[in-house]
Amino acid sequence: MLSLSLRSHLRLAAFLLYFASGLLQNDLRLKRQEKVRYFLLQYSNQFCGGRIGACQEVFPDSFCHRSGDTYVRMTKNDNGTMDVRPGTDASCSCANAGVLTTTYTIDQLDIYGRFTAPQNGGCKTEHGIGIRLLKGTWCETSTFQRCFPDADKFTKMMQQQCASYDQDISGAGMCNYMLNLKNRTILKHVSTNQTSDKNETHSRSSAIKVSFNRTKL
Repeated sequence: MLSLSLRSHLRLAAFLLYFASGLLQNDLRLKRQEKVRYFLLQYSNQFCGGRIGACQEVFPDSFCHRSGDTYVRMTKNDNGTMDVRPGTDASCSCANAGVLTTTYTIDQLDIYGRFTAPQNGGCKTEHGIGIRLLKGTWCETSTFQRCFPDADKFTKMMQQQCASYDQDISGAGMCNYMLNLKNRTILKHVSTNQTSDKNETHSRSSAIKVSFNRTKL
Protein backbone atom coordinates (compact mmCIF):
# COMPACT_ATOMS: atom_id res chain seq x y z
CA MET A 1 0.00 0.00 0.00
CA LEU A 2 1.26 3.46 -0.91
CA SER A 3 1.48 5.87 1.96
CA LEU A 4 -0.78 8.93 1.94
CA SER A 5 2.22 11.20 1.47
CA LEU A 6 3.47 9.24 -1.56
CA ARG A 7 0.04 9.22 -3.18
CA SER A 8 -0.17 12.99 -2.71
CA HIS A 9 3.20 13.48 -4.34
CA LEU A 10 2.19 11.27 -7.28
CA ARG A 11 -1.03 13.23 -7.76
CA LEU A 12 0.94 16.49 -7.68
CA ALA A 13 3.46 15.15 -10.21
CA ALA A 14 0.64 14.00 -12.51
CA PHE A 15 -1.02 17.41 -12.28
CA LEU A 16 2.21 19.25 -13.06
CA LEU A 17 2.84 16.96 -16.03
CA TYR A 18 -0.69 17.57 -17.33
CA PHE A 19 -0.31 21.34 -16.84
CA ALA A 20 3.05 21.41 -18.64
CA SER A 21 1.62 19.35 -21.49
CA GLY A 22 -1.22 21.83 -21.85
CA LEU A 23 1.20 24.76 -22.01
CA LEU A 24 3.24 22.98 -24.69
CA GLN A 25 0.16 22.24 -26.77
CA ASN A 26 -1.01 25.85 -26.50
CA ASP A 27 2.43 27.07 -27.55
CA LEU A 28 2.45 24.75 -30.55
CA ARG A 29 -1.09 25.78 -31.44
CA LEU A 30 -0.07 29.44 -31.27
CA LYS A 31 2.92 28.85 -33.57
CA ARG A 32 0.73 26.98 -36.06
CA GLN A 33 -1.90 29.73 -36.16
CA GLU A 34 0.52 32.65 -36.37
CA LYS A 35 1.62 33.49 -39.89
CA VAL A 36 3.47 36.45 -41.38
CA ARG A 37 1.37 38.04 -44.13
CA TYR A 38 1.81 40.95 -46.54
CA PHE A 39 -0.87 43.26 -47.95
CA LEU A 40 -0.96 46.12 -50.40
CA LEU A 41 -3.26 48.76 -48.90
CA GLN A 42 -4.80 51.51 -51.00
CA TYR A 43 -6.01 54.82 -49.58
CA SER A 44 -8.06 57.61 -51.12
CA ASN A 45 -5.47 60.25 -50.23
CA GLN A 46 -1.78 60.70 -50.95
CA PHE A 47 -0.71 60.44 -47.29
CA CYS A 48 -2.17 56.97 -46.70
CA GLY A 49 -4.41 58.37 -43.98
CA GLY A 50 -7.89 57.37 -42.87
CA ARG A 51 -9.62 54.10 -43.62
CA ILE A 52 -8.22 51.61 -46.10
CA GLY A 53 -10.04 51.63 -49.44
CA ALA A 54 -8.83 48.35 -50.94
CA CYS A 55 -6.56 45.43 -50.05
CA GLN A 56 -4.53 42.85 -51.97
CA GLU A 57 -2.56 40.09 -50.29
CA VAL A 58 0.89 39.44 -51.77
CA PHE A 59 3.48 36.77 -51.00
CA PRO A 60 7.28 37.22 -50.59
CA ASP A 61 8.31 34.04 -52.39
CA SER A 62 8.89 35.28 -55.97
CA PHE A 63 6.12 32.96 -57.22
CA CYS A 64 3.09 34.03 -59.23
CA HIS A 65 -0.11 33.85 -57.15
CA ARG A 66 -3.77 34.04 -58.15
CA SER A 67 -5.43 37.19 -56.80
CA GLY A 68 -9.10 37.39 -57.64
CA ASP A 69 -9.37 37.38 -61.42
CA THR A 70 -5.73 38.37 -61.90
CA TYR A 71 -2.25 37.38 -60.71
CA VAL A 72 0.56 39.02 -58.76
CA ARG A 73 4.18 38.26 -57.88
CA MET A 74 6.36 39.85 -55.20
CA THR A 75 10.15 39.63 -55.09
CA LYS A 76 12.50 40.78 -52.33
CA ASN A 77 15.38 43.08 -53.24
CA ASP A 78 18.83 43.11 -51.63
CA ASN A 79 18.04 46.39 -49.85
CA GLY A 80 14.93 44.94 -48.17
CA THR A 81 12.37 46.55 -50.47
CA MET A 82 9.85 44.51 -52.46
CA ASP A 83 9.05 44.56 -56.18
CA VAL A 84 5.39 43.84 -56.94
CA ARG A 85 4.58 42.74 -60.49
CA PRO A 86 1.02 42.23 -61.79
CA GLY A 87 0.13 39.46 -64.22
CA THR A 88 -2.68 38.10 -66.33
CA ASP A 89 -1.88 34.37 -66.08
CA ALA A 90 -0.17 31.79 -63.86
CA SER A 91 3.23 32.89 -65.20
CA CYS A 92 2.50 36.53 -64.32
CA SER A 93 2.78 37.56 -67.96
CA CYS A 94 2.23 41.29 -68.38
CA ALA A 95 2.94 43.27 -71.53
CA ASN A 96 3.46 46.40 -69.45
CA ALA A 97 5.42 44.79 -66.61
CA GLY A 98 8.29 47.26 -67.03
CA VAL A 99 5.97 50.16 -66.27
CA LEU A 100 3.58 48.52 -63.80
CA THR A 101 6.12 46.73 -61.58
CA THR A 102 6.47 48.87 -58.45
CA THR A 103 9.04 48.90 -55.64
CA TYR A 104 7.71 49.27 -52.09
CA THR A 105 9.26 49.87 -48.69
CA ILE A 106 7.86 47.39 -46.16
CA ASP A 107 5.87 48.97 -43.35
CA GLN A 108 4.68 47.42 -40.07
CA LEU A 109 2.57 48.27 -37.02
CA ASP A 110 3.91 48.78 -33.50
CA ILE A 111 2.14 47.69 -30.32
CA TYR A 112 0.01 50.87 -30.42
CA GLY A 113 -1.16 50.31 -33.99
CA ARG A 114 1.10 53.00 -35.45
CA PHE A 115 3.08 52.54 -38.67
CA THR A 116 6.79 52.11 -38.09
CA ALA A 117 8.38 53.33 -41.35
CA PRO A 118 10.16 56.65 -40.56
CA GLN A 119 8.52 59.83 -41.87
CA ASN A 120 5.63 57.85 -43.37
CA GLY A 121 8.17 56.24 -45.72
CA GLY A 122 5.96 53.20 -46.24
CA CYS A 123 3.39 55.28 -48.14
CA LYS A 124 3.91 55.40 -51.91
CA THR A 125 2.12 58.39 -53.43
CA GLU A 126 0.91 58.62 -57.02
CA HIS A 127 -1.45 61.36 -58.24
CA GLY A 128 -3.29 61.82 -54.96
CA ILE A 129 -3.55 58.09 -54.17
CA GLY A 130 -1.52 56.41 -51.44
CA ILE A 131 -0.47 52.74 -51.40
CA ARG A 132 1.29 50.98 -48.53
CA LEU A 133 2.89 47.51 -48.33
CA LEU A 134 2.15 46.28 -44.83
CA LYS A 135 3.74 43.26 -43.16
CA GLY A 136 2.45 41.70 -39.97
CA THR A 137 1.85 38.54 -37.99
CA TRP A 138 -1.67 37.19 -38.38
CA CYS A 139 -3.00 36.19 -34.97
CA GLU A 140 -6.65 35.95 -33.94
CA THR A 141 -7.25 36.45 -30.23
CA SER A 142 -9.60 33.93 -28.64
CA THR A 143 -10.31 32.21 -25.33
CA PHE A 144 -7.48 29.78 -26.04
CA GLN A 145 -5.03 32.14 -27.70
CA ARG A 146 -3.46 35.42 -26.74
CA CYS A 147 -1.64 37.53 -29.31
CA PHE A 148 1.12 40.09 -29.07
CA PRO A 149 -0.34 43.63 -29.31
CA ASP A 150 1.21 44.43 -32.69
CA ALA A 151 -0.08 41.16 -34.20
CA ASP A 152 -3.52 41.79 -32.72
CA LYS A 153 -3.63 45.33 -34.15
CA PHE A 154 -2.48 44.12 -37.58
CA THR A 155 -5.01 41.29 -37.80
CA LYS A 156 -7.95 43.39 -36.63
CA MET A 157 -7.07 46.18 -39.08
CA MET A 158 -7.16 43.76 -42.00
CA GLN A 159 -10.36 42.07 -40.83
CA GLN A 160 -12.23 45.30 -40.12
CA GLN A 161 -11.12 47.49 -43.03
CA CYS A 162 -10.63 45.08 -45.95
CA ALA A 163 -13.73 44.11 -47.90
CA SER A 164 -11.62 41.38 -49.54
CA TYR A 165 -7.95 40.47 -49.91
CA ASP A 166 -7.75 40.11 -53.70
CA GLN A 167 -8.49 43.51 -55.22
CA ASP A 168 -6.33 44.57 -58.14
CA ILE A 169 -4.08 47.19 -56.55
CA SER A 170 -0.98 45.96 -58.40
CA GLY A 171 -2.44 46.98 -61.77
CA ALA A 172 -2.97 43.68 -63.63
CA GLY A 173 -6.01 45.16 -65.33
CA MET A 174 -3.65 47.43 -67.31
CA CYS A 175 -1.25 44.72 -68.51
CA ASN A 176 -2.79 44.48 -71.97
CA TYR A 177 -3.11 48.16 -72.75
CA MET A 178 -0.60 50.21 -74.71
CA LEU A 179 0.88 52.89 -72.49
CA ASN A 180 2.41 55.95 -74.12
CA LEU A 181 4.19 58.39 -71.82
CA LYS A 182 2.17 61.34 -73.05
CA ASN A 183 -0.01 63.90 -71.36
CA ARG A 184 -2.84 61.96 -69.77
CA THR A 185 -3.11 60.03 -66.52
CA ILE A 186 -4.97 56.74 -66.31
CA LEU A 187 -6.76 55.60 -63.18
CA LYS A 188 -7.20 51.89 -62.59
CA HIS A 189 -10.49 51.17 -60.89
CA VAL A 190 -11.16 48.47 -58.35
CA SER A 191 -14.79 47.35 -58.25
CA THR A 192 -17.08 48.92 -55.67
CA ASN A 193 -17.74 46.70 -52.65
CA GLN A 194 -19.68 46.96 -49.45
CA THR A 195 -17.70 46.54 -46.27
CA SER A 196 -19.11 43.71 -44.24
CA ASP A 197 -18.72 45.31 -40.84
CA LYS A 198 -20.37 48.69 -41.44
CA ASN A 199 -22.25 48.06 -44.67
CA GLU A 200 -20.59 51.06 -46.29
CA THR A 201 -19.88 51.36 -50.00
CA HIS A 202 -16.45 52.53 -51.06
CA SER A 203 -15.48 53.58 -54.56
CA ARG A 204 -11.98 52.36 -55.08
CA SER A 205 -9.55 53.78 -57.61
CA SER A 206 -5.81 54.14 -57.71
CA ALA A 207 -3.48 56.07 -59.95
CA ILE A 208 -0.79 54.39 -62.02
CA LYS A 209 2.40 56.37 -62.31
CA VAL A 210 2.18 56.78 -66.09
CA SER A 211 0.34 58.93 -68.56
CA PHE A 212 -0.84 57.41 -71.79
CA ASN A 213 -3.12 57.09 -74.78
CA ARG A 214 -5.07 53.87 -74.19
CA THR A 215 -5.14 51.22 -76.91
CA LYS A 216 -6.09 47.60 -76.32
CA LEU A 217 -3.34 45.24 -77.48
